[in-house]
Amino acid sequence: MSGKTWLTVTIILAKLGLLDMKERPFSSQVLTPSKESLKLVTAFRFNRNSETDALASTEFVLDSEPVIQKSGSHWTVWSVCGEDIRLSCSISSLGNRTVSWVRYRDIHLLTAGKDSYTDDKRFSAHHPIMTNTWQLRIKNVTHSDAGYYECQVSTTPPIGHKIQLSVVEPEVSILGGPDLFINAGSFINLTCVANFLPGLPLDVDWFHEKEKVSFSGPRGGVSSIVEKGPQTVSQLLVQSARVSDSGSYMCQPTYPANRHRSTMVQLKSFITIHILEGEFPAAIQEGPISSRVSSLALLVSLALAWKGGSADIR
Repeated sequence: MSGKTWLTVTIILAKLGLLDMKERPFSSQVLTPSKESLKLVTAFRFNRNSETDALASTEFVLDSEPVIQKSGSHWTVWSVCGEDIRLSCSISSLGNRTVSWVRYRDIHLLTAGKDSYTDDKRFSAHHPIMTNTWQLRIKNVTHSDAGYYECQVSTTPPIGHKIQLSVVEPEVSILGGPDLFINAGSFINLTCVANFLPGLPLDVDWFHEKEKVSFSGPRGGVSSIVEKGPQTVSQLLVQSARVSDSGSYMCQPTYPANRHRSTMVQLKSFITIHILEGEFPAAIQEGPISSRVSSLALLVSLALAWKGGSADIR
């Protein structure tokens, strides 16, 4: 049996162009496998001196148990809300067994083979051709998807490998907000910082009073600098601040149209700019207004007191 087993495997490899049968001798090794490690297969044998002569035969061959290739770096997968991810499980010697994906939170069978067993269409199973990798793909990941998942192989008893999915929320903020007070004629520098974004954005757009800021419009003196990476930073630079520059500003990372899901739309931050006419030593662009005055009402009182020639602050 050992010779037949070796010959069958070798012939199959030869047809794939991996071995040359004419240069391989027969094996004389004797094997005594257990019943659990045998499987019945049909093989084609070819004459050594002719590639056209073939003989079909059915025999028992060795059948190795499946092994899940476990790696510590794959036990935890980090994802960002809104992106598409893949949980992977590598299995050798799978044979005719089935690979299933189970969600631990509710012990829910998500997929078996390539079939789906959930109404949530975001989940699907994939097996890239000519690989030993099985994937669970999740589209538009949400925070509720966080938790443990397991790929299982239908052995007796089943074997499996757990993977933890951790989901983080994107963060977008404009430094110095929510209110910033700047003297007329001063230089405006607004900085938008974005962390844990679902991939690199195409750009970071700025809006003033709900209208997209133009860098080539009649206002002039307006520019932007963007640095993309694990932390994306965009600066809006405005020269010679004027009263008309007052109002609400918003920064928003932008993505391709096919990724504009609800999570993407929420990736934005606001700040309100107050342009002050006259000399107000306290009203300069240094950071959050809370570090200098307790509220907008207090600054208004300061302005009135300044114009009246006296101030009483307690």
